[in-house]
Amino acid sequence: MVLVDTHNHLLPGIDDGAKNIEETIEMCKIAADDGIKKIVATPHYIKGELETEPSVIKGLVGEVNKLLQKQGIDIEILPGHEVFVDPAIPQLLKDNLLCTINNSKYLLIELPMGSTPKYIEELIYSIRLNGYVPIIAHPERNVEIMENPNLLYRFIELGAMAQLTTWSIQGNYGKKVQETAEILLKHDMYSLIGTDAHSPTKRRPKLEKGINLVQQIVGIERANLLMKNAELIIENTEVNNLLPKKIQRQKGLFSFIKKIVNK
Repeated sequence: MVLVDTHNHLLPGIDDGAKNIEETIEMCKIAADDGIKKIVATPHYIKGELETEPSVIKGLVGEVNKLLQKQGIDIEILPGHEVFVDPAIPQLLKDNLLCTINNSKYLLIELPMGSTPKYIEELIYSIRLNGYVPIIAHPERNVEIMENPNLLYRFIELGAMAQLTTWSIQGNYGKKVQETAEILLKHDMYSLIGTDAHSPTKRRPKLEKGINLVQQIVGIERANLLMKNAELIIENTEVNNLLPKKIQRQKGLFSFIKKIVNK
């Protein structure tokens, strides 16, 4: 199995990730030491604010790959975008203004942290209708999903996929995010795992620790599925998704007493 990171902000100087090529190369060295063989560069795309064109991304990817080969670092960089949700995404895809993951049908999208837009269900449907598959990055960090994890179940029902971030399951974003990640993981709502790395010092490109935690929570077989899916996605083939399970709310004390009395 080839270890693939499908969410990474290592391209130099184009978003809040690596500041320069030196940081890019350092991030690649860290990833290589962690066993990662392929990285999808996913700089942010925010309509009206940060609109890096696919040609720029692919040009930078080519330059970085040449440097990596020259320095003997055994990693290949692939093009992508992390697209902040917007009703215009289907048209942007038609106009070839977005980078899907390695030119596949899979598109990494990002929800706002505080809410889910009212149009999100229609957006997922429209993206699917146009032949693409939206992958929701780090849904465990969205406040509404933290409060009601079944929101993500609904998005998956409509044809979206979800990506777990290693820092979330490790507790680096706080206990609530970590707990939400574990809940979603135990209910088979994730299809893959990525680093969402931004630098060589803070949010580092390392998968191994996160994968080990996933193995402890849901077992080696299901952890392997998340890793294998990343490989299938960059090959533009169908993934091996588990069937997500809706989360049943815990019944209160009154319900428990009523059940005993009625026996």
